[in-house]
Amino acid sequence: MGALGADKVIWVPGLAGQDITDWHVDCLARFVAPGKVILDQPGPGASSKWVAVYNETKKVLQSATDAAGRRRAITELPGPDRRYIRGRGTDFLSSYTNYHTENGAVLVPQFGDSYADDVAYGILRTAYPGRTVVQVRIDNIASGGGGIHCATQSQPVVPAVV
Repeated sequence: MGALGADKVIWVPGLAGQDITDWHVDCLARFVAPGKVILDQPGPGASSKWVAVYNETKKVLQSATDAAGRRRAITELPGPDRRYIRGRGTDFLSSYTNYHTENGAVLVPQFGDSYADDVAYGILRTAYPGRTVVQVRIDNIASGGGGIHCATQSQPVVPAVV
């Protein structure tokens, strides 16, 4: 793990065979700061299989500690009501947690459920106080099973060797 700069890995079960990644962890949980994680909570109308993955992941995160043995604070990010989202299709990915952080900003999906879109916006503004939160319509990307984070593929900065 040293080559990755990680001192500890927390494994979550995912859901084998459901998509090419056995469930995108970037649609499920995001570590936003030391000791803080955002957990995607499936919205109304979500399949029971995704609710089960959420419940199991929440249990894992509640009992997991960081490398120093400290517990994490979990902030739940409720998903949109599937009746109100603009996009459709069996592969539609309606996860606000699949956002992208960049220089001073957070790009967040917007799905058309105005109540849920507003709640997600508020939670992420609180989680990233020094950044501007920008909501983006991603209906076409989400209809294909992807999200903003999936499409951007962030690359970490490699520290300079001194």
